[in-house]
Amino acid sequence: MEANFRKSHFIYWASGIVSICGIIFEVLFGALGSYILGDGVKQYTLTISLFLTGMGIGASISERVMKQLIVTFIWIEFMVALIGGFSSFTMFGMTAFAPSGTDALFLYLVTFTIGALTGLELPILIRKANEIGEELNRSTARVLFSDYAGGLIGGLDLLSI
Repeated sequence: MEANFRKSHFIYWASGIVSICGIIFEVLFGALGSYILGDGVKQYTLTISLFLTGMGIGASISERVMKQLIVTFIWIEFMVALIGGFSSFTMFGMTAFAPSGTDALFLYLVTFTIGALTGLELPILIRKANEIGEELNRSTARVLFSDYAGGLIGGLDLLSI
């Protein structure tokens, strides 16, 4: 029972950290679009819309993940870090060297992709919590609470920049 308690707390912490990363990437993509492409309101609107649409599609794709939930989660996080981490460098490079309009397409594609990967994560974490013995109502509520609290922490952390 103690091992399951530890595992479930790991899942809740992972959910919060995932959310912190998600909100930071979302703000980063909105800022990149504003700085490079102009029209900040339009860029933030597109960023939020594409990110949320990606999350929805990622969540629907997650039902196909049937085994090795933690390994899949780790690979998804690795992809988020890799794609998101290099996105701003790549965006500036594309702005300098790629044909006009390519940078916008790249930014929107990366925003959607990170959103989809983020959308994959929460259902996987909820299912893993169920797998180790948490009841569905409890695991869903706690994973979502951790996710939303992580979003708040990430947003507040960005205020300090």
